[in-house]
Amino acid sequence: MTVSKVAGYNIGCRHCGSLSGDEDIITANCKNIAETELKSGETLVIKKINPPLESYADNVTCWDVVRDDLLVGVFEPWLFTPYYIGEIQGDVVGSMACFTPVENPEVGLVEFVNTEENHRRKGVSTALLRQLISHFEVDGGLALYLCTTNPVAGRMYENCGFSYLVGDGMRYLTREAGDFDAGYLAKTGAASVRQAHWGDLPGVSALFCHREPAWEIKEYLSHCFKHTRFEGHFMRLMRRIEEDRGVIQILENDCKRVVGCVIVERLPTFHQQHVAHLSIRVAPDYGRHSCELLDAAVDCAHQIGISILQSYVAECDADAKDVLAAASFTEEAVLRGRLRTTDGFTDLAVYSRILSEVPPQHSQHKYYGERQPWQTERIHELGKAMPRYTEHK
Repeated sequence: MTVSKVAGYNIGCRHCGSLSGDEDIITANCKNIAETELKSGETLVIKKINPPLESYADNVTCWDVVRDDLLVGVFEPWLFTPYYIGEIQGDVVGSMACFTPVENPEVGLVEFVNTEENHRRKGVSTALLRQLISHFEVDGGLALYLCTTNPVAGRMYENCGFSYLVGDGMRYLTREAGDFDAGYLAKTGAASVRQAHWGDLPGVSALFCHREPAWEIKEYLSHCFKHTRFEGHFMRLMRRIEEDRGVIQILENDCKRVVGCVIVERLPTFHQQHVAHLSIRVAPDYGRHSCELLDAAVDCAHQIGISILQSYVAECDADAKDVLAAASFTEEAVLRGRLRTTDGFTDLAVYSRILSEVPPQHSQHKYYGERQPWQTERIHELGKAMPRYTEHK
């Protein structure tokens, strides 16, 4: 068996991921991939584990809104979600995850980097990250995204080749990435619209972290602005729109890259369930597909009982307003000085598109705080038994 060497670490066979034979494959989804000596002189054993994480689930972190599903492998049809685990003498001392789309592993996210407190400054995270990067490159990856607010972690990421990008975000570009900012979202051919799935997490993140279009508002629903990093926002939005609470439509080019996205989320009350907020972002080279993408999202929204869509746009972003106007959205209101920018304040424009009225999608009792059917029946019974009974309103 051939054992590869990358960045000073032993890496197992690229075909099976083991170090020296099948004995290093713990289970079908858990493999020993490397061993390295830490600054402390201890040996770190690195494992790559694909969900379900089983006994390792308690040793890793994840977004709360999707934790249970992600760690048991629910997203595996769309999203590769391996965790890289570091152990010293059988004890887990560090972990991190790498999320890449099943269909196109060119972009990925590094998430949930953690080192146990009494094992910090030994080089655990560096060792894990170098293994993660190596596997990402072998699989054809071009760009890895992560975020941090920790200056010590920031220096570690710098040493591993990451550079600062937008907000608290950083990015690593492989040797094959070339001029990534100019080329990744450039026009390559036809594009088509489809419904979003969990595997779009890295692609949508790359789209929203790209510098163009340079709109003041990138995604209003998740409070993502011009200089805000975008990552876990997508998972929370996907969870929030489940059960007909909204729609996410993707514009995908012939290279399976996400080049556009529309997000629609219904207002969360019975009395306004016919209204939804909408956000759109499209790579400039695919701007002519904006109307197609918006129309698809509007049609899907109407099918689930939404008849009014509204979008917030910075008054200074003329091209963003043009995109909405071309899709039959009209400016309904201007809220003065509501948006702070690097140059001061700008107005917030509200654009709306009114569709034909549709019946309510959800009954009133489905909403928090609303009266339940049994309560209505009981009040009716009380009214018959005690004519002087008065309902408290």
